[in-house]
Amino acid sequence: GSFYYDYWEGSKIDKLKALQLTHYLSVIIVILILFVLMIKNLKTMNLKLFLLGSLKVYLCFFLHFIQLPFEYLFFVLTVISMPIMLEIMKSRGQKDM
Repeated sequence: GSFYYDYWEGSKIDKLKALQLTHYLSVIIVILILFVLMIKNLKTMNLKLFLLGSLKVYLCFFLHFIQLPFEYLFFVLTVISMPIMLEIMKSRGQKDM
């Protein structure tokens, strides 16, 4: 948000609208990239792990563009890491058996 406030031309409303448009476009692009990756690698990937990782990537983009930062939002990404790590440990344990 500070980049748009300092460097974007126009009124504060124009700067906010530019930030919102960037936020919207970046989230859409992330969704499309993750969808393409899923379709290309569907047969060879651990789908549960991919979906958890995709959720984390999506939330990273979504939460970091929010105009009013709340401290508890950054905790969400940490909590999402826990099931990802658990799934990685479970999948590695199955391969060792």
